[in-house]
Amino acid sequence: MITKFNGVQQYGQPLASENLETSLMFFTQWAMLNIGAFSNNRINNNPSGIGSHSADPSRLRLARDPRYTSGCVWEGVRSDWVWETGIEYSTQPINISGVYVNNNFISVSQTGVSGYKVSYPEGKIIFNTPLPSGTKVQCEYSNRSVKVLRGQQPWFNQLIFNSYNAADPHFLQNGSGTWDVLSQNRVQLPAMIIESIPKVNFYPLELGNLTRKHQQEVIITILGETSYDRNQIHDIITYQWQKRIMGVDRTKLVNDRKYPLNYDGTRSASGIQYPAMVSGDYAWKQIRIENIKSREIDLPNPLVGCEIRLTCESDLP
Repeated sequence: MITKFNGVQQYGQPLASENLETSLMFFTQWAMLNIGAFSNNRINNNPSGIGSHSADPSRLRLARDPRYTSGCVWEGVRSDWVWETGIEYSTQPINISGVYVNNNFISVSQTGVSGYKVSYPEGKIIFNTPLPSGTKVQCEYSNRSVKVLRGQQPWFNQLIFNSYNAADPHFLQNGSGTWDVLSQNRVQLPAMIIESIPKVNFYPLELGNLTRKHQQEVIITILGETSYDRNQIHDIITYQWQKRIMGVDRTKLVNDRKYPLNYDGTRSASGIQYPAMVSGDYAWKQIRIENIKSREIDLPNPLVGCEIRLTCESDLP
């Protein structure tokens, strides 16, 4: 119609840039798990070192969070807990079944005053009833080895170094220290940030209609504490030259309530994983990674990083 935009039904709907960024995020998170980029944190009831639970990666700390009553929020040394299951790797991530409170097991299905919820991105257990500060809270969970973020992040973020070290005195503190920054504002390293940018090229696909080859640039910024981490992630991504992946239709995913996580980071009862997103009604377009360029980023010590530019191509109407 001469009075309307092509390809747009409503202002605010996810378009090419949004679908491209979302697709690459879900694909990268899933593919990273398929090469074992996660850590399984099991209960160790015989910790040693600095602090009462410094060598027990399952032990959670009391966290301050103004959104909840004091004593309700307990978090792990690493955030970004794995919620996916059934990956294609010899070892599987831990599927959280419950927590231990003073050595008493409470199932994840528990409701009422003794119940709780799991916020996977923030790496937190949020109890319905506050627990005293000296409570022993443990949870077996898996965390991602590489934090994958989209370019749309909160205005304030703080990079966290040495975040695997449960013996760090800051982890044991309450009310101050590195871990006192809200979890959603902490970026634990190594991390990669995926951002589609407004730089596109169009090429005609067929005569007689508006179908096109849509080429768009995506910047992936990699941040790490060591050159090994940076180079490892750099090589993983650059090896994807000429890779074909299937994109995700974010509009359908949200409208049908198939998005895997709720607003508070809990699992959605109707949510689906990446393979299901791209194998049926929620698939978008094939994404072809046509060109890759990278460069090192000069950053203050001990931070190291690089930038990778991808040219991604899809056939769009």
